[in-house]
Parts: sequence; C-alpha cells; structure tokens
Amino acid sequence: MFAMWNGGQNNGGMRGPPRPPNVNLPSGTAHLLYELDKVLLFWLRDGRTFIGVLKSLDQFGNVVVSGTIERIYVGAEFGDIERGICILRGENLVLVGEWDGEKEQQSGTQRRDIQYILARQMEEEEKKAKVKEGLQKAMRERGLNIRDDPEDDLFVNGGGPFHAGILGIRRELWDHQT
Repeated sequence: MFAMWNGGQNNGGMRGPPRPPNVNLPSGTAHLLYELDKVLLFWLRDGRTFIGVLKSLDQFGNVVVSGTIERIYVGAEFGDIERGICILRGENLVLVGEWDGEKEQQSGTQRRDIQYILARQMEEEEKKAKVKEGLQKAMRERGLNIRDDPEDDLFVNGGGPFHAGILGIRRELWDHQT
C-alpha cells in the first residue's frame, strides 16, 4: 500500500524518508569551530566581501581572519585589496562559507586592477544615487515620502517624542516608587 522510501531499502522497519546520521553538530556560531584554519568567505551587512583564513572566534560570532583580502565585485569583474589580519564583528556577518578558488575560475568572473574596479564602483554608486533621487522626487510629487535614513529610526536611536514620553513616564514612576 505504501511505497518504501530510500529506493525500497529497509529503513529500520519505519516508513518515510531515511534518517540523517546521528551526529550532534553544534548550531550557530559554535559550528565555526570546525572551520578553523580553513579559507572562508565572509559577507557583511554593508555588502562587503572578505576572504581569509579563520583563526579564532568567540561566543558572539566575532572572528579573527588572517591573510584577508577584501574583494570588490562590479558586474562580472572583481578586484582585491589586501587587508592582512582582520577582526570581523559577529553582528555584521551575514554569510560565512567555504572558499574554493578552483570554482572561482569557472564562475566567469574576471580579475581586474583595483583602481579600475574602484572607479567602476563609484560610477555604479552614482548611477544608483541618481535613480534613487529620481524615485524620491516622483514619490514626493505624488505626496509620498521615502525615508531610509537610519538616523530617522526612532526605535533604534531612541529619539523622537514617543521615546521621550516613555522615558518621562518611567522617570515619574521611578521617582514615585523611591
């Protein structure tokens, strides 16, 4: 009535997909202990990419990387800036993965001089800024406002009248209780 999973092989008398091997791998940052002294790629929140050998880490995900290069991609081209030993804060890490230089050669990307890449990067950023400015202008003309300024975030920076009101209430309660 039910087909056996795993190519009809017996799975311990149980039906369903085969169970993974009984391996107790640590989750999260602790798993990086298995990656010590390996070449890894680190992608940060601000979009920067670092490649280097993982030397140390702590419980917060902060890592020490040696032989580090910062790789800047512009389209299908890239350039490298040597950074040496770097400390990368865990809160800024988005992605950490193994680096395979052989697959890089097959990826279709091309290494260029860093000065050329930096000039191309500035051109790309200027184009993006013009597009963003045009979008904001069009939105303002329609009565809408786009604000992506992190300084404007009342909850993150603790500013604004709402936050001041909450602090005032807390201060009054504290003064009343003491």
